[in-house]
Parts: sequence; structure tokens; C-alpha cells
Amino acid sequence: GVESAVPVEMYKFFQDFALDAIISIGFGDEGITAHQRDQIGYNFDKVSRATESLWWLLPWSLSLPTKGARALKKSIQELHDIGNEMCRKHQEQLAKGVDTGKATGSLLRALCEASEASEDERLSDTLVTHNVYAFMGAGNDTTSTALGHVAVMLARHRHVQERVRKEIGEIKDLTFDALMSEMPYTSAVCKETMRLFPPLWGAVGRHTTQRVRVGGASIAKGVALIGSTWNMGVNAKVWGEDCKKFNPDRFMGGGGGGGEKINNEKNNSGLSHDLTSHDGYRALAFGGGVRSCIGKHLSVMEMKAMLFFLLKNFTLDVHDGSRPNEKHWNLAIPLIKVRPGVMIGLKCIA
Repeated sequence: GVESAVPVEMYKFFQDFALDAIISIGFGDEGITAHQRDQIGYNFDKVSRATESLWWLLPWSLSLPTKGARALKKSIQELHDIGNEMCRKHQEQLAKGVDTGKATGSLLRALCEASEASEDERLSDTLVTHNVYAFMGAGNDTTSTALGHVAVMLARHRHVQERVRKEIGEIKDLTFDALMSEMPYTSAVCKETMRLFPPLWGAVGRHTTQRVRVGGASIAKGVALIGSTWNMGVNAKVWGEDCKKFNPDRFMGGGGGGGEKINNEKNNSGLSHDLTSHDGYRALAFGGGVRSCIGKHLSVMEMKAMLFFLLKNFTLDVHDGSRPNEKHWNLAIPLIKVRPGVMIGLKCIA
């Protein structure tokens, strides 16, 4: 093993991991060339970074004769070209009855099959491509951002890290059931991290269907409302006086969390370690209700699988930017991102 910890910018590593996983899900592992994967990764990253600025959300911004606008339009066009080419290829294979192997399970394949419906219900190639990239956009930055925050918390709280390592050491086979139903403390650590640092800090948007009163305010019908998951996560009326303290045990029956208790068979605190549970609309990292995050189960599997392999092989130590009293994050749109340059010390486990 290595005697001293090696500083690594873990957030970038998690970004590469999440993007590679989401490309495989979106386009499949077969039928896409290595060059196309690289082009998708490169251009998708450029477009994702651009959306952090409100400037590019203005409808006329891409029409400006500037270098930045031209470069962004070029990246968007290249993404569309690859998506449309893949879609045409799948449509041709479907027409011929060709079995594409692993690509059969891709989102693109599923949407192409759906587009074979009646003319009124048919999805155009452009709509198929848009849906694939929308799914990728929703699942890439959010998962990598969450993992980045989890890594910082584990580095800062070594006793928590050791408990997670002990728990994953008891898992013999990393199966689907193990990822979704086992490792409760690992889930609690991820859930507590996302309570304090939700990847999407204000993404719960709804329109009123009738006039309602919220607090002392009267809201008319048809008004767009956005709730802040970040403010909810550190609200003392909801979580108790230790609301700003990192305490995964609050999801393991260890106390913490004010307000009305929620019936839950897993612990006696009224809170669930299940990452997909919103705990009575208090834990909203994945939203809640019928419009909760469609990819939440995928995100849970990605996070727990990554932590499983990472902590089996490495210890995480505090380094520049991960020390307890240092701010490790930046507020972006619409994410709370790990600050560029924040390093975690990785040390191999002998």
C-alpha cells in the first residue's frame, strides 16, 4: 500500500464515473463508438457548465456573434448529431428485427421502440434525442455532486467513515438487493449529507391549482412556487436544534428531527434511512409525491456502489478544502457544488 495519503480532487473523479454510467444507460454499451462516447462526454460537460450561468438561459444568448456562443452552439449541435445518428441506427435495426445485445436495455432503444407507436403518439428523432439528454442532465451532475459532498463528510468525520467501512465489509456480494435494501448506515450517511447539501438546492417547483394560503400569504391560482430543499434541510423547526450538525444517526433511530413523528418500521426516531423516502416531505433531495425524481433508485445504486468499492480500498483523509472549518462548496445554478480544487487524501488499505 501507499504510506502517505495522495491528494485527489474526488469531485472530478465522481463526475467521470457518473457521466460514464449515464452514457451507458442512455445509449447502451454497444452500438456506440469510443470516439462518440468521448465526444458526448466532452460536449455534455461543456453544456452542463454553461447552464450554471443565468446568461445562457436567456433565449437570445446563443444568437450572439461571440466566441462563447459559437462554441456552445457547436457543442449542442454535435450532441444532437450523435443522438440523431444513434436514433436512426436503432430505428433501422428495429425495422430489420436485429438484436442489438446490450443496447436493447438503453433508454435510447426504449424511446425508439416507443416511437414506433401510432402516428399521433410517435416521438420524432429529435424528441427522442432531447429526452435522452434530459435524462443524462438530470442524473449526471446531481449524483456526482452528492458523492463529492459525501466524500468530504467522510474525510472530516473519520469515525463515521470507519462505521461505513465496517458495514460494507459485511457485504459478500454487491447485488441489486444489497444496494437497495442493505447497508442502512451507508444510506443514512448519504441521506444526512444530502440533507445538509442537497445537490438541487431549490428545485421543488409546483403550480397552484387553486387559491391557497401558505403561512400568512394568500397565493392565487396558477402561481409558480419553488420550495428550497436547502432551507428545509437546516430548519430547526423541522429537524431540531442540531439541524446544522452532521449526524447520520438521526436516520438510524439516534434522535434528531423535530416536528410530527412519522410512522416507520425501521427506527424509532420517525425518520427512515431509506434514501428514496421523503420522511413526510422533510427530506426532499429526491422530491416527493407523484413527481419525485424518476432516477432516484439509479442514483442510490450509483452512490452506494461507488462508496462500496472506494472504502473497501482506500481511506479518505482531510486535505486542502476538506478541513472542518473550511467551506468546501459553491452555490451554482441550480446546484450546491463542491468547490473546484477541494482535495481529499486517498490512502490505500493494505
